[in-house]
Amino acid sequence: MKRAVVMAVVVVALGACWWWWSTATPSTPVDAARAEPLGRPTDGEQPPRVTANPTLRPFARERPTPPLDPGSPSDGGPSAEAVRAYLTRNAADAVKYVDRFCEENRTAGEGPQRTSQYVERDPPRRHDAAIYLDVRVGWLDRHRASTGLLQLPTSLRERLENPPGNWLTFTDADYAGLDFSWMTQLLDFDHWSLAGDGLLKNEDGVGFWDSPLPNYLILRDWAKLRLVKGKNEHDLAQASLEVRHVGDLIASNGAWVSELMRSKFYGLERSAWDAAGQQPAEPLPSADDLERLRQSTFASHFFLFPGVPKEVREKALACARVRCVAVTEALGMAAGTRDLEPDAADDLEWLSAQPGCDRALAQQYARKTTSLPQDLQLPTSTSDLSHWMKLLTDGGVD
Repeated sequence: MKRAVVMAVVVVALGACWWWWSTATPSTPVDAARAEPLGRPTDGEQPPRVTANPTLRPFARERPTPPLDPGSPSDGGPSAEAVRAYLTRNAADAVKYVDRFCEENRTAGEGPQRTSQYVERDPPRRHDAAIYLDVRVGWLDRHRASTGLLQLPTSLRERLENPPGNWLTFTDADYAGLDFSWMTQLLDFDHWSLAGDGLLKNEDGVGFWDSPLPNYLILRDWAKLRLVKGKNEHDLAQASLEVRHVGDLIASNGAWVSELMRSKFYGLERSAWDAAGQQPAEPLPSADDLERLRQSTFASHFFLFPGVPKEVREKALACARVRCVAVTEALGMAAGTRDLEPDAADDLEWLSAQPGCDRALAQQYARKTTSLPQDLQLPTSTSDLSHWMKLLTDGGVD
């Protein structure tokens, strides 16, 4: 299962990615037209009203609920009955929590800071950076991992990573000879589609669960170098703009890993401004704001899973702060359960058609994902919707 392996590699290599959000900084849109998040109601417009007891769809209503058995790689994964049972329970939780989810996101959006603006706004999506970045970044894939033109020497990468914060002490000798003009050129692009070029587009039969991912770690290393160069050369505002835009392009991939990586970029920006002894050009959100955003992001896709009533799905997506991540992550479950879910075709069509997200990628996942992986671990009480909603509403940290 490539996607699981690739995501594990990214998470392990980055360390405790769950805590990236506490050091992240808000995104600044490339232009003013991106300032309002997509999916939030405009003035005078309310999200779809959910009735007190919406009728559960046939998948969630007609089947009994056997004990949940998540399964494991050793026993071949969850049974069809366990998957049905989980989705039935998730649908009931979605009905229970949707109003609270929207209220939490509404109050979170009232603060002075706006995080994750890029994927929340319906971007033009006219200038795809896929071809430009494919040859530069490389991919993480268990069968065909590749390197790109931006690959840095191992010794430099090690010094960027250890000891923590060491990169902030770099001098011009540490990045001498490196060409940063590609970051400036990236400002001409407004999104990065994983289906636009590279392994995911060119490898036949790639679905959601075996999807390779770009090597975001290379971009993270270059972000550090650009920021310290800007600090040393009194050009930190421009460096921050360029690094922030790279983070926005990463986040436009629409995966939770890419959203977490963007928040890591904001944390790097914060560190650079602190090291320079200056206030950043844009206000930084608090650690609590970012933790709530993380919790909301992880809760959101559960509301779009198979079996959830249509009116609940529509309301939750209208309230979601990072809606494209929710859509992309829900696609895997919807496509993988098409043999179990009588309305799977409608689910996939609805998810694939969401504006502002990567429609080509969604359609590819919907077309080429035909089942759940055998080593899938279904969410449990420490990772399901009720868990994330409890953290979101109680202010807890997992």
